[in-house]
Amino acid sequence: MNKHHQIIQIQNELKLLRPAPSFLRTSAQLVSYEAALTLLDKTKTIDRPVDTTLQMFWGTKIKCFCISESGITDHTFEAGGSTLSQKRHSANGFLRNIRRMIYRICIFCISKYKKDSET
Repeated sequence: MNKHHQIIQIQNELKLLRPAPSFLRTSAQLVSYEAALTLLDKTKTIDRPVDTTLQMFWGTKIKCFCISESGITDHTFEAGGSTLSQKRHSANGFLRNIRRMIYRICIFCISKYKKDSET
């Protein structure tokens, strides 16, 4: 868990958090009916992964939350890996990592400085 989050509520061992920025991946998610309708409306053309769409809260107007100690575990490696993490040529990988870093910095800055009232 990164240190950039707001604790919304604590109950027993669980914490409801609002991360800033939203996490890079979505291993498991619950989506309200209203948020699902909004996502369907905003993604008539699928042009990016769902985690990227959820990070773009200024466009979707959807606030993302997470549960700390959710009980969700990742078994991608044990299952043979992900096609998204296959080895690529090192020059392409380097450029991809640079673009990813720039993207993450932009998402962080937008998440930190864009007010909730603007979403």
